[in-house]
Amino acid sequence: MTQQDVSPTKLASEESVDMATKPVSVKKEILHLWKGFAEVTTLHGCRNVQDSDKSVFFRVIWALIVISMFLVLIISLTMLWIQYSSFPFKTVWNLSRETSIPLPAITLCLYADFDRGKTASWKDSRQYVDDRWSFSNLSSNEFVKLNYSEAQQLFGFNARDVILAMFASDIQDIHFLSLSDWVVSEPDPGRACWTIHNSDNRGSVDEKFDFKLEISSSFFLFLNPMKARVGIGYHAFGVEIFLHEAGSRYWLQKGMNIMPGVYADVQLIQEKTKFLPSPYNSAGSKGCVDTDDPGFVNPLRFFEAYSIDLCITELLVNESQKRCGCAFQPHASLLRVKECTVIQFQQCYVQVRNKVLREALLTSNKQCLDPCHTNRFTTSITTSALNVKSMHKFLLQNNYTFAPDLEMKDLILVQIYPMSMDVTTMEHVPEVTLLEVYAQVGGFMGLFLGASLITLMELADVALFIAWAAITSIVRRVR
Repeated sequence: MTQQDVSPTKLASEESVDMATKPVSVKKEILHLWKGFAEVTTLHGCRNVQDSDKSVFFRVIWALIVISMFLVLIISLTMLWIQYSSFPFKTVWNLSRETSIPLPAITLCLYADFDRGKTASWKDSRQYVDDRWSFSNLSSNEFVKLNYSEAQQLFGFNARDVILAMFASDIQDIHFLSLSDWVVSEPDPGRACWTIHNSDNRGSVDEKFDFKLEISSSFFLFLNPMKARVGIGYHAFGVEIFLHEAGSRYWLQKGMNIMPGVYADVQLIQEKTKFLPSPYNSAGSKGCVDTDDPGFVNPLRFFEAYSIDLCITELLVNESQKRCGCAFQPHASLLRVKECTVIQFQQCYVQVRNKVLREALLTSNKQCLDPCHTNRFTTSITTSALNVKSMHKFLLQNNYTFAPDLEMKDLILVQIYPMSMDVTTMEHVPEVTLLEVYAQVGGFMGLFLGASLITLMELADVALFIAWAAITSIVRRVR
């Protein structure tokens, strides 16, 4: 049998039998095993280094080649690990065309919390509305001692007085929508706000109508933002409208300010973003929360869904309870704490709210993080003078009646429809995964070491025998 025909397993077995008869150090035994492996293995270059029939120069050259290959392999693997441990990511853009997109939640707010027309019936309440930021003259005012929800019930705005009509139009028909099914009051002390959204619990009127924005459909709002319909010479600033993802609040969105007497044409485009959670930091150093992860647990107590503005709302509730000794509805009832009065809102809550919002948005504050997956709506708005007569006639034909003192020139008509059905998705994906690491390791070994499957088997074989020799030697010493 030639030297080339001897397998490393058989050679190692013979060496182990000879060494078992006499005590040999572990170092010498491992050297014998490695020598046998190097003499017969197909590992690139090792035979040329071990061949005594070759010249010394030839063997040195091959030794340098083998060493350089090992160094290249080690350096490559080190750089690959450094790249992987830095958690790199790349941006993937995707453009898809949808047949329809969901109607975003629509929040509209007035620039006041109490109706001047209603407060005219009570001197103390009217005095507050006229000079709400001056407390020097309000010490004996009975209105500011009311709980905020009670004051809203007495003098707050009614959604039906502000949202005169709401309807959806498609290529087939016009659907007038019930406010009770589509509109909910948005608790925001200091402002009068309502949110319009597709509800899962439809009333009898709209239970079969689930509206989605299509290229040929629009959503209309006919609004009356004049909060001083009784007051003479007093005019509102209009209304502020926010389009945001359903289930979230409008706090961190940029609103559209619309003045009375105009027709507002609002076009929107849906954009989706998918960032990577920690440790990738693709959403910035503050990171994000992967709410789509099956292991995600919603940390919020008052809300079933998670969003950064809902998280800030809970922080605000807790801080209001701590700093002001009260909370607003519905959280006051849930926490069984005192409800804030009108004067507590002005003197304490406003300062607490500003502080919480400012601190929650700091990069260093990680109490409230953005979800990694979000839907955003980019809007474009154009306005023109409202054709009052045609609008009035259209609503009267559909059995809508208005108070006789309502001035049509002070109203607003808003039309919302998609600018395009193309939806852009920006997604961050890992640049290096474990599978790619394994693939590159195999590539490096094949490129720099010429390692075949046989070589790997031989290397694994000799490694097992080296481990076995070391273990048996240690066992013999212990005995």
